[in-house]
Amino acid sequence: MSTYKAKHKNKFIVKIEMQSCKGCGLCIINCPKKNLKLSEKINRLGYKYCEVVDNNNCNGCGACYLMCPEYCVEIFTP
Repeated sequence: MSTYKAKHKNKFIVKIEMQSCKGCGLCIINCPKKNLKLSEKINRLGYKYCEVVDNNNCNGCGACYLMCPEYCVEIFTP
């Protein structure tokens, strides 16, 4: 397990459920690290979805998770 953690500089991984995201941008606005952005691609609902810029930059504060009205954000440790 320690070998796996050594491969990751960060303590947190953010996962966005892109097929459910409606691209409202609340997670993007509230991320203190500015680590989220709106994709240029479109999901099955016809929206540009949120995506993570760099998982190594996440501090695990949970602002994106708390602000998402569609429950599309998960934060976990590797």
